Amino acid sequence: MKMKAAVLHEPKKLLIEEVEIPALRSDEVLVKIKATAICGTDLAFYLGKIPLKSYPQVLGHESVGIVEEVGADVNNFSKGDHVIVNPAYFCGYCFYCERKLWNCCENGGLLGRDRYGTFAEYVTVPKSSVIPLPEEISFEDGSTLQSLATVLRGWERIEGVRPPGKGDVVVVIGISTPGLLYTRLAVLSGATVFACGRRPWRLELAKQFGAIPVDLNDNNIVSMVKDSSNGRGADYVIEATGVAKTFQTGMDAARPGATILAFGIHGDMAGVSGYNLYFKELKIVGTRAMTNPGFERAIKLFQAGSFDLQALVTDRFSLDETKVNFDAMNEDPGAHNRMVCLI
Repeated sequence: MKMKAAVLHEPKKLLIEEVEIPALRSDEVLVKIKATAICGTDLAFYLGKIPLKSYPQVLGHESVGIVEEVGADVNNFSKGDHVIVNPAYFCGYCFYCERKLWNCCENGGLLGRDRYGTFAEYVTVPKSSVIPLPEEISFEDGSTLQSLATVLRGWERIEGVRPPGKGDVVVVIGISTPGLLYTRLAVLSGATVFACGRRPWRLELAKQFGAIPVDLNDNNIVSMVKDSSNGRGADYVIEATGVAKTFQTGMDAARPGATILAFGIHGDMAGVSGYNLYFKELKIVGTRAMTNPGFERAIKLFQAGSFDLQALVTDRFSLDETKVNFDAMNEDPGAHNRMVCLI
């Protein structure tokens, strides 16, 4: 049985092809994809900046769909069920899974990197990677809940230190989709939130989400934060760009004892001074992927009306237009935000 898919043969060589649907194992679910989105990780795979397990590869991992078929050992899903796919699949029994660190599973991987992803008509995934999606939630919104689940994993890491709340100052640096979602979470916590970026339309969205927008082209966020906190600095900094320069800015804006979430995928951090770690006794936490409880929390937050996910979507396209949209995001990332493929 064949399906249409966007297949990457080498960096930037993405072709729409007919490929075999991966064989369905007894513990897996075959999902008919209805919506999937491009995120920064997908773009890095497309450009060859992050290595894939092998070529050719079907990209994509932020997706929702409808159950088409279930394996013999699957009894909690049936054909026709609406579902979200957790792309960070896990074994459930290794050292990390036993400690509920499913996102760090030593036998797991990521759809679109380690096995066929979701820029395709169908995908097969382990039954543990399938989360029920209430039918009143649209497929387009459902695909963005995946991004929210990733953000919530980072938010849980912050909450593990101390939950943000009223009286706290939170600085979010980088306000593409994840940064805007962090902005909204921080606003919901009751904190005063500074959302920092360079694109006017994203800054306007941050304002609509309840934050104080800061255009980094014209403003010094360190001075602004200190002026608003009796000279102390931010209680929390969420760095969502992965750029050394803005990470340093975040450290400069943080008060002694603050928590910094390193959400952006950080590569070469040359130029970042470590002195602040000592002098300010900063806590830097990392975050990776997402967990099933994060999806469940994301669904509840959306159902409560806490997030306007439609406001984040800038582009909608068909599977045949996948390469065009990858190239568009690469050429001008700031002109696009949430790019959703409706299949």
